[in-house]
Amino acid sequence: MKSIKTLVALLCIASLIGCSNQTTTKKITPIEDKKIKNFNISKTFSEDVRTCYSLFPISFADSNNDGYGDLKGIENKLDYLRDLGIQCIYLNPIHPSPSYHKYDVIDYYAIDPKFGTMNDFENLLKTAKEKNIKIMMDMVFNHTSIQHPWFKKAVKGEEKYKDYYIFNDGKNKDFPLKGPWYRAGKQFYHAFFWEGMPDLNLDNKEVRNEIYKISNFWLDKGIDGFRLDAAAMGFEPSEYKRGTNVLGKNINFWKEYTSNVKKTNPDAFVIAEVWKPINDQKRYYESFDSMFNFDGSDQIMRVVKTGTAFDFQSFFSNEIEGKKLKDGQRFIDSVFISNHDQNRVASQLNGNLDQAKLAASIYLTLPGIAYVYYGEELGMLGRKPDEQIREPFKWNKTLTDGTTRWEPISLNKELASLDEQRKNPHSMFSHYKNLISVRNSNEAFDIFSDFIEGPYNEGSSLSYFRESQNQKVLVIHNIEAEPIKLNLKEKIIKNLYMNQATFNQSNLTLNGYGTIILEVQK
Repeated sequence: MKSIKTLVALLCIASLIGCSNQTTTKKITPIEDKKIKNFNISKTFSEDVRTCYSLFPISFADSNNDGYGDLKGIENKLDYLRDLGIQCIYLNPIHPSPSYHKYDVIDYYAIDPKFGTMNDFENLLKTAKEKNIKIMMDMVFNHTSIQHPWFKKAVKGEEKYKDYYIFNDGKNKDFPLKGPWYRAGKQFYHAFFWEGMPDLNLDNKEVRNEIYKISNFWLDKGIDGFRLDAAAMGFEPSEYKRGTNVLGKNINFWKEYTSNVKKTNPDAFVIAEVWKPINDQKRYYESFDSMFNFDGSDQIMRVVKTGTAFDFQSFFSNEIEGKKLKDGQRFIDSVFISNHDQNRVASQLNGNLDQAKLAASIYLTLPGIAYVYYGEELGMLGRKPDEQIREPFKWNKTLTDGTTRWEPISLNKELASLDEQRKNPHSMFSHYKNLISVRNSNEAFDIFSDFIEGPYNEGSSLSYFRESQNQKVLVIHNIEAEPIKLNLKEKIIKNLYMNQATFNQSNLTLNGYGTIILEVQK
């Protein structure tokens, strides 16, 4: 999440404070797990989608030269994304909001004017469907903006809205003011991320019904699914009396949410941000179609940074086995190496693009759906503060053809643009495009196909098989800078792709951070 200046929030809160008569009572309407039926995992996403694109709208493409990325700009670039091999897009928030990042929503039923109109959004959906690209929206249901009408009415004491949020007068010893509480008049409200984002009271059935109504609105528009922001924070210990089972509440609420989404569209996809260790994530497997694999991202980057793969194989093998659910269903893994809240890969690797290519080679050959954070296919640099991990995408050398200007390009001044990288067969873009093509066009890279430890895992060699019913693929990486030589024992059917490698019959030389992908006899 990205905070806004504290002064703005304080001024806004001051304007809202009045003769509040808000109480500390919460409308408890427990979600009974036994009443929530198990839903079916999205068939379309599990069968047809392998590679997605995480897109920050303000930074991607500007259609009207006002400096801000917009929906029409995204529509104009769908051919680029299709050519790259992208099969679905997850849009960061596009609702009206006082911030550039839009994670503090004012109106869940509208499009922020900087991004365009509802008509622009509907046209984007229509064009994306024509090009077989699915669209998912980022939905923020943990909190709203302090400028949301619900919160304004809540602090004024309007009966309907006073329990939409979580208030505390500080007098109940069993309900202590520990954690992120902020003053509004004589009361305090809970806001996990910062005072400008008051948390919604998800124990209130009216709030949950509002959330289901909002989701149905966008499903009726034709959206293919949702990415749920801050899903692990829906119920926080600091919001409740001591001893409350907040984890159980959270798991059951999201199961209820996903079940409601599936009632409207059984094939809609629900993926959640549960930024927790994998053992905590496992508790949520029956609440969503998928979750982002943060531990998996850490594993990949640790391999690339250190040149060691101590528990890489066992981690992903156990992951796959653990994701086999009831009734023969499989929880869908979602692998990535960076997102809009993290330092970009090239910056994590101090600008070493050979290592950045290795990171891409690893995660784009793993099971699950792979997510490319916009600009990683160019090798963009980015270190916090957040604005600098969200710099404009460089479409060409002259910074025209849709390049936005909302934030100065500072860390990526010397980065070759897309147009320049397209002409270079050894560029980061060419590497990503080739890898994604191999991923999307080979059965062995189905999101549920087997992941098996390979026979070449000594020294700096990391190897594994991906195997489906009709195809077996051997992937070998050199995770260090020095070249390695291997004599392969498998019968090679086809060389699918190699980077920093030479291969003659069974003799393989992998230069530093190189990769080879071979179809072998089953």
